[in-house]
Amino acid sequence: MLDMVLGLSILHLLENKAEVMAKVHRMLKPGGVFVTSTACLGDTMKFFKVIGPIGRFLRLIPLVRVFTEQELIDSFTAAGFDIDYQWRPDKGQAVFVVAKKPRQDARSTLAPGGRDVCVQIPKGSRPQLL
Repeated sequence: MLDMVLGLSILHLLENKAEVMAKVHRMLKPGGVFVTSTACLGDTMKFFKVIGPIGRFLRLIPLVRVFTEQELIDSFTAAGFDIDYQWRPDKGQAVFVVAKKPRQDARSTLAPGGRDVCVQIPKGSRPQLL
């Protein structure tokens, strides 16, 4: 069992994103996290749903799946993840997600004192790990 899986710029290139997400979920320990960034072309390049398959057929480009940020988040929740963090620096850029496999005891995911923790990151600033 793993504590964390890192998958950068990969989910939009997979044949079966849902299957991979389910496998990552199975591989993680309860409380483990899946950290990813991926292009959500459905938010900015909807035309790619038409152009992409043609380019792939002509062997000009690889498989590229087109989905929106919300569809990506829905895929995580369908696979059983809770979204801990979601951030997109600017429109047209990759979406960063930290998705957590729930713990057996939901209370163990709360901050000391039993309170939820919420962090807001102002637009234009970058998150920092402490």
